[in-house]
Amino acid sequence: MKNSILILFLLSIISLGKDDTKNELSEKFIAEQLEFCAAQYKLMAEDCADSLFPRSYENGKFITSKSDWWCSGFFPGSLVYLYEFSNEQYFKDQILNRFKYLEKEKYNTSDHDIGFKNILQFWKYVKSNKRYNHIQTNNFGCCKFFIKKI
Repeated sequence: MKNSILILFLLSIISLGKDDTKNELSEKFIAEQLEFCAAQYKLMAEDCADSLFPRSYENGKFITSKSDWWCSGFFPGSLVYLYEFSNEQYFKDQILNRFKYLEKEKYNTSDHDIGFKNILQFWKYVKSNKRYNHIQTNNFGCCKFFIKKI
């Protein structure tokens, strides 16, 4: 019974964003969701010190992390997507600001989570920004870690 209710609930949520005439998510629905996400990310950025990264909410408390947390690249990586969507200077400034605190992780050879810290969509922005061209050749921490383990 619980599974049936869960499946029905999920199907109804999926159908809310559907454009029945095209049988796909509408551009309007996607834009609305991205606008909502952009507003949420702005709130997180304002509540989070520049040198920290949003992590979760627990018991009504905002939890943050330093750059060494295994998911620290997710927040700036999401900012990249929001910047691509909105082209808002706010997101570009946040990306560049957060990168200053995440950049040191490119030299991290102590754990296997380096890929999550330097998440691909974040590097996508960095690689397209001439200011950070040197990073393309310096991100060897992940390779060193795996070579040591082999």
